[in-house]
Amino acid sequence: MRTLPSTMVQALAPFAPLFSKRVWQHAQLLVVGAILAPGKRTVASALRAMGLDQEKRFHRYHRVLSRASWSSLKVSRIFFDLLVEAFVSEPRTVWEPTTIANWYGSAERTVEIVSATAGWYSTGLPAVPVRWVLVRDPEGDFKTQALLCTNLNADPRKVLSWFVMRWQLEVTFQEARRHLGFETQRQWSEMAIRRTTPALLGLFSLIALLVDRQMTPAVGVVRQAAWDTISVIRPSQTLWRWCARSCGPMRLFAGRLRRPTR
Repeated sequence: MRTLPSTMVQALAPFAPLFSKRVWQHAQLLVVGAILAPGKRTVASALRAMGLDQEKRFHRYHRVLSRASWSSLKVSRIFFDLLVEAFVSEPRTVWEPTTIANWYGSAERTVEIVSATAGWYSTGLPAVPVRWVLVRDPEGDFKTQALLCTNLNADPRKVLSWFVMRWQLEVTFQEARRHLGFETQRQWSEMAIRRTTPALLGLFSLIALLVDRQMTPAVGVVRQAAWDTISVIRPSQTLWRWCARSCGPMRLFAGRLRRPTR
């Protein structure tokens, strides 16, 4: 096992906990070999640069990418934190506190932001100017996040508010998948494919409207989350009576539905 320079060992140390001891030994050599290798960066070229082109157990290095258990997402998170610490969190960086409402469904929360413009590069495509906004929690409850916006003149607070607006959309789609079979339906007709998803989202809205009307006359009724509304409508006496008169055999099925716990 080759001994790496101390500077390289220190640079790679934050990533060590993400790998097993054996895999980490091979991964370090691949990283250094990829830095030193000319031309294309492959496992073979990395081993060749490290003088391991005659290694009998070369397959172990290939398994770092093909079979070893580690998360590239966790690696990217460590990279992100290190880059922010190195290039953003300097004494001259001025973090601006701002209060944002509905931060992921919670009440108002004070966060700190810093913003500037930069160029977004992608292989084979022209560079795109973007405004970036870094958001961090002074209390440390959530990790620092980076937001990007193609509107260079957008106010950073506005960009943050746009991001927060996604929460309602994400919850709606998540609950539609969980309770209404969203994205699980199968059709052969192109027209049916186009209509089913909007129809299910419309069903989501219809349930919310029905529950709202059912609960409005009641006094002291606590409104439930959207995903609980089906359980409110199902025991509705009006629907059960109609089903009993019109559905016939459905009465047995209806009786088996679990009633909500009071």
